[in-house]
Amino acid sequence: MKYHKALFTIFFAISILFFSSCLKEEEERTREDEINELAEYLVTNNINAIPTWTGLYFLEDSVGTGVKPDYYDTVVIEYHASLMDGTTLGSSEITGEAFNFNLWDWGIIHGLNEAVSYMNEGSKARAIIPSPLAFGAYSSGVIEPYSTLLYDLELIEVRPGNPVEPFSTEDSLLNTTSSGLQYYIVEQGEGEMLHTGNTVMVHYTGYFSDGNIFDSSVKRESPAEFTVGLGDIIPGLYEGMLLMKVGEKFRFIIPSDLGYGEEGSFPIIPPNSTLTFDVEVLEIMN
Repeated sequence: MKYHKALFTIFFAISILFFSSCLKEEEERTREDEINELAEYLVTNNINAIPTWTGLYFLEDSVGTGVKPDYYDTVVIEYHASLMDGTTLGSSEITGEAFNFNLWDWGIIHGLNEAVSYMNEGSKARAIIPSPLAFGAYSSGVIEPYSTLLYDLELIEVRPGNPVEPFSTEDSLLNTTSSGLQYYIVEQGEGEMLHTGNTVMVHYTGYFSDGNIFDSSVKRESPAEFTVGLGDIIPGLYEGMLLMKVGEKFRFIIPSDLGYGEEGSFPIIPPNSTLTFDVEVLEIMN
């Protein structure tokens, strides 16, 4: 649970589904080249859609009647991926099988994760994914630096992941610190108090204001280990963790100035986001 800005900039580093070639930084193309080409593509294809805050163009052809996937659910998709010039990068037809992955897995490019998160089971859509949501300034195979990718998608199946139950605050009092951090003590414990420098094992789930999960060790079924302080966590969590003991469960409501502020953390956390964290301290490791 290392909530620093660099964490969310590694999305391009591992996979676009099917390329395993090494990435190398190049300078032949520029981001301006891509922006101009994308603008021309949108005009030529009469696309008037408004991009999401990250820059993704999500064009839904048909809306499915099934469930919408949640964070770290397994999704099964049929896909066709290409460059804007029509060069095919890969497809389910070529491989002969659908592709499945855990939604918001960091090994999948962000633009694909984001597009599928908007779909219902049975939906069909086209995702126009600019390079900041894909490979950025890097190349991979026939993909040049600063390349926009096109995905034609069908969400075939959603397989629910490990369930997450939001902490109940019904019987808890809302506390507010002088900094503006708000918290509920959901379950008290008798363990050791946390201090700066402690390496701790925790379970946590992070929510946007609309209740959608953006990260969860519970869903991944893997507790997180980090050091309290030392720049590993955002200020609101650092302040909040120092209020906790081993065995306790807290809910923190973190205003943006104690989180990611006016800049957010592209491409996961929008600017000026209030975040909610459910945190359980499992043990102190040192």
